[in-house]
Amino acid sequence: MANVCRNVLEFIEILGVNIIEIKRNTMFAVPEIISEYGLIRNDAITFKIMEERNLKYILTADEDFRNIREIVVLNPFYLNGLNL
Repeated sequence: MANVCRNVLEFIEILGVNIIEIKRNTMFAVPEIISEYGLIRNDAITFKIMEERNLKYILTADEDFRNIREIVVLNPFYLNGLNL
């Protein structure tokens, strides 16, 4: 199992993925976001982090984000006319 974890971390390093800490204030804002936008907890956390970092675009096939005016959803299944 340790080798699997090591391999995943090496892969993340190769890709240059930036892992950020979820702050306490972010978590305390989540219930309000769930109520306002009808998101599930993980989506609400994602949206709150996007707000905190002034991120406008999200690449996802998750339809729950489509009704949020503050962000632009880039669905990979509809990019380049694939419409899968």
